[in-house]
Amino acid sequence: MFYIALAFLAGALWYSNFYISLLIFVCLLYFVAIKRLTLICFVLSIFISILSYNIYSNLNNSIKEQEIFNKHHEQISAFAHVTSAIVQNNDFIKGHLIVYNREYNYIYYIKKQDKGKYIHKLKHYTCKINGNLTHSESQNALLVVKSIDFKSCKINSNPNLIQRHIDFINNQIVHSGTKYPYRIIALITGDTSQLNSTIKDAVKDIGIYHLLAVSGSHVAVITLIIYQSLVRWNTPLITIKLLCVCILVIFAVETQFAPSALRSIIAMIIILFKPKRTSLSGLNILAFVFLLLLIVQPDFLYDIGFQFSFLISLFLILAQPSIHHLSRLKAFFVITYIAQLGALLIQIYHFNQVQWIGILTNLIFVPLYSFIYFPLTLFFFLISHIFINIKLLNFIIDYLFALHDQLVYFFLKLNNYQWNIPQLSNMTIMFLSILVILSFIIFIHKKYIQSLALIILSLIIVSYTAHSHVPTLTSFDVGQGDSLLYQTSRNHNILIDTGGKTAQNHSTITHNIAKYHIIPSLKKRGVSKLDEVIITHPHVDHMGELTYLMQHIRIKQLVINSKSFPISQLNVIKKWCSKYNIILINADHINTMHFDDSTIQFLRSYIYDSQDKNEQSIVLLIKYHYKTILLMGDASQRNEKILMKKYHLPHIDILKVGHHGSKTSSSMIFLKQIQPKISIISSGKHNKYHHPSIETIHKLLSIHSKLFNTQDKGEISVSLDSKLTIKLNHGNH
Repeated sequence: MFYIALAFLAGALWYSNFYISLLIFVCLLYFVAIKRLTLICFVLSIFISILSYNIYSNLNNSIKEQEIFNKHHEQISAFAHVTSAIVQNNDFIKGHLIVYNREYNYIYYIKKQDKGKYIHKLKHYTCKINGNLTHSESQNALLVVKSIDFKSCKINSNPNLIQRHIDFINNQIVHSGTKYPYRIIALITGDTSQLNSTIKDAVKDIGIYHLLAVSGSHVAVITLIIYQSLVRWNTPLITIKLLCVCILVIFAVETQFAPSALRSIIAMIIILFKPKRTSLSGLNILAFVFLLLLIVQPDFLYDIGFQFSFLISLFLILAQPSIHHLSRLKAFFVITYIAQLGALLIQIYHFNQVQWIGILTNLIFVPLYSFIYFPLTLFFFLISHIFINIKLLNFIIDYLFALHDQLVYFFLKLNNYQWNIPQLSNMTIMFLSILVILSFIIFIHKKYIQSLALIILSLIIVSYTAHSHVPTLTSFDVGQGDSLLYQTSRNHNILIDTGGKTAQNHSTITHNIAKYHIIPSLKKRGVSKLDEVIITHPHVDHMGELTYLMQHIRIKQLVINSKSFPISQLNVIKKWCSKYNIILINADHINTMHFDDSTIQFLRSYIYDSQDKNEQSIVLLIKYHYKTILLMGDASQRNEKILMKKYHLPHIDILKVGHHGSKTSSSMIFLKQIQPKISIISSGKHNKYHHPSIETIHKLLSIHSKLFNTQDKGEISVSLDSKLTIKLNHGNH
């Protein structure tokens, strides 16, 4: 069964990752040779590979069709069936809905006039909506709902019995009086959608997010409780097993059939009913469940939880012969290391991060979750069917989760030193996979130090070789705003502006831009710290994400033009810099910065008596050998006149066009003087300012400048090599 599963996986990956598929197929041939399997087994493996290749070719074609559909339906006005609706702080609602027979994640910012309508029970309605589809590499298509016609809302058909039970128990827990109702729901069902985003990001950063997913330990505890409770009453064994199956099936529904939950539940059912004389190994059970789930639901293969669950389980099962004779304490350390090794490839592939602190945090949090938090929340869940607001129980729950969060934030401080790995080619991923397998083999042969040394050395080499050794300028896709990254030849990283926007209700600044665009893009470039962050001027679309970035990535120095900031805003920035040990520098006090072979010159064109903060923008001239970059911020034509008067501006290789291509910037005389070879405009789709202006576009084209706009091209990256190589990462915002 294991070899069939390998053959299926090889065929499934052939389309998307040829090199990993080839590696799996070579391993399969090796097993066929050493195990001396029959010719029939070999032919069957080939047939299974071809079958799975066809399945996933069709699936990938349907995914492409979905992407094409999304691009042609960016603006949606239709009736939507809301399948889930989670209200967060009475500010916005998020969840899932079905429109055009397709399911989407959605978010809706609550307007004042909406209060008191169907906001808290949208889940049961079909309503007319208007919205825009956005998508990025780090996020599936998200439907941003602009408006809901509440008069058009019609109640859906009544939910089934199990769904009513889910709604009932969730409501009981939410109104139980504890401060952590959504934490309990997350631990029982694996649904983390209602968790506070701060704590959710924190547990991700320290490598214990998997503990919130339903896993084998959840299923084992539930089964053990049922078995031990009934066996004492001399209940027939078959009755106990059937009851376990019923409870586990209901539990699967409660978890909304999460892949990691299904793996554990199906495996447990097989173990419960496996005849004693049948020699069915854990490896073959895992392989059978793997095949069953992917045949029924092929797209599970792309689910990160599915990948973590099966790869970690595979490593642990293969290591079992080397673990069973160890002492409990030593076995616990070994299992933790092997689980981290199994998760390493998934972490690097999806998150471009080595969560080194995960080894330490899992040693502490795994036993806490296994023996305290999950059993206690399970008890809370069960008793909430009958009683709520039990003060003693609430006190214990609240105290333990408060302690939990203190531990999380303690380890978060230790995690200041991140290890981000640049995006790897498929061939590099294959070689890294081979090295991880070798490290695993060395480890199970009890050569622990050698195994650790091999994996660390491999990661250092892979990280170094994946870095570009030519400076690059990247304009991030941040919608209607600016955010650029300049990386030097020796990997010094300078971020110019952060992008940002206010929520639709104008009450808060959302940090989706940093969370879903800037941070993932920084990680894909192997950026673990920012040497400089330069804020050109104090507008939200240029600095709105600054505080979020301060909290989530190490920043050495922050450069601002202090005179352009209101005193109150400047004091807030000083406070944040002090909190995160960031050196604050006034741009008025520096002329140039030197990084490796690059020089950044601060051009002084500030108009301090202007009421328009755009005219107080920091303008930067970057030089690398014979290449030049001019970053204009939101400077106006008045600033351009000052620049032409004060400086002898050279011809420019790359121009970041001023003020998102507005007609108030980029005068013809200025453009003719600098003659930019490449011009980059950062602007958002369907922005209310109609940037860039047609006038500016015509000017740039008339001087034969190659024009790139983030709203059309997505993320734009230019290497400062002899050809000025341009890479585009299409998306929209």
